[in-house]
Amino acid sequence: MKNFMKTIIMALPLAAWIVALPTAMTSCADMDGDGIDSILWTGSINPENSSYRNPVWEPSLAGGTILKGSSRFVAISADTQWAKDLTYRCPAIMSSDLTDWSFAQEAFAAPLESNPTASINSLSADFAKTVANANYWLFYGYDDNTIGAASASYAQGPYTDLGVFLTAQDLGASTLRDPFFLVASTNFYVCYTTEVGTYLQKVTIRRGRIPTTSGEPKLIAGTAFSDIALYRVSGSQVYLFGNVGDEVRYARADNINGPYLDKSGNDVATGSQGEPFIAASEQYVHPENVQRLFPSSTEGLLYVAFNATRADKPNLSSGFARKPLFINPVRLGEDGWFTEMTYPVEGWTSPLYEL
Repeated sequence: MKNFMKTIIMALPLAAWIVALPTAMTSCADMDGDGIDSILWTGSINPENSSYRNPVWEPSLAGGTILKGSSRFVAISADTQWAKDLTYRCPAIMSSDLTDWSFAQEAFAAPLESNPTASINSLSADFAKTVANANYWLFYGYDDNTIGAASASYAQGPYTDLGVFLTAQDLGASTLRDPFFLVASTNFYVCYTTEVGTYLQKVTIRRGRIPTTSGEPKLIAGTAFSDIALYRVSGSQVYLFGNVGDEVRYARADNINGPYLDKSGNDVATGSQGEPFIAASEQYVHPENVQRLFPSSTEGLLYVAFNATRADKPNLSSGFARKPLFINPVRLGEDGWFTEMTYPVEGWTSPLYEL
């Protein structure tokens, strides 16, 4: 009878075993040596309960920005064509948990005030609670080495364009790109990159007016860095992230004005390339455009938002760059430095973000 039962079990179709296997299993003793008792049911395990899938948004969020709205996270892309001949002027997407996103609207309701035909290639937005009825501010770069500014009552827009904030000519520079807007308490700052390096500029903003610069710009990173982002843990701990070659590197400072130093105490404004943070994987190359870091309720755990390029399909069918959005958990050690590298890898990522 045992041999008969073994014959039936061995003849079961492979599909039956596939149905049974995506459950938690453990081994137990098989005293008869026939393998029948080697699977013990311990309940179902679904990866969705503890993980999420990267990239969290496809096909692209190139040159984009993420900020926390009143009840949701909002991400806004630079101009793009997700499908051929279907152009979006800075499309905005929304999420309640940083991982599941849905399309909301285009961030701008009308053509740019300063240049209606200009193409926005990078942008950054943040929440300015002290500016009534214009709490959300967005700085954008476009193709002719110009940075513009816009404001809105809602994180996803629609944003009202206020015109030109800064040009390369204003600075005596030949290039101007990659604005990053940061609110620190009641102070407002914009980072921008020229051929000399990246500067931090304090600005004054008022509802309905183009922002104005305040004081002199401060050089915070040298020419090795581009596409800078700043993250303030507290008033005395600020991190600088930027693209260096084919990876993202970082440095830290005790003051938002710097100096931003590597672990050896060398200044990234005078030649240091900082510490490695995000490197390419086999699937996705050129990690870039750190947008924000978001603290988790798990002590020491942060979530970094960034783009990377799919190695085998760097462009969309429209010809626009294919740069999906990744959200990766990273951990700060007790010494204030990140404990390990992170990589843009497709598939399940854990743990889930906890607000």
